[in-house]
Order: sequence, then structure tokens, then C-alpha cells
Amino acid sequence: HDISTIADFTVEEVIKIGEYLKVPEKVLYKAPDDGLSNQTDEDKLGVKYSEIAAYMEGENLVDKKTAVKIRKLHKNNLHKFNIPTYKQGRD
Repeated sequence: HDISTIADFTVEEVIKIGEYLKVPEKVLYKAPDDGLSNQTDEDKLGVKYSEIAAYMEGENLVDKKTAVKIRKLHKNNLHKFNIPTYKQGRD
């Protein structure tokens, strides 16, 4: 994708937007997965999106073990926020 228009929204906020826009329920409430492993994204992450949303509201809203896991996942994925681009040299 070129533009992340909903990147700053939590899963709960995206669902509310989808409900407002009348997105079909089978699409709106489908558990996200990669389509390959027969596991949901939450299964693979080891944390629930609701826990991530609570963490975003304040670290003290989730247990310490979950907070540590979320921090580690975030740190390990920071590279995804810096998209490399090729800039053509100018002579």
C-alpha cells in the first residue's frame, strides 16, 4: 500500500467506522489472518488487539508480562515504519 489511511486507528475504532459505513458483518468482524498459517494475527502475536489498545491508552492498563511483550513486538517491527526509497542521482 502507498497510503495508510487508518494506521492511527485502533481495531475498535476501525470497527466503529465500518459499522457506520455498513461494511458487511462477515468482513467487519472476521479475525485478521495471513491466509496461510490457519492462525489469526492475535494467535501469532500472542496478544489480543484489545490488550494492545489498552496498552496504547496506558501501560498500566495491561499486566506487566503483556506490556513487555507489546514493547518487544513494537521494537522488533520499527523497521517497517521507515520505508526505503530510491533517489535518482542528479548530475
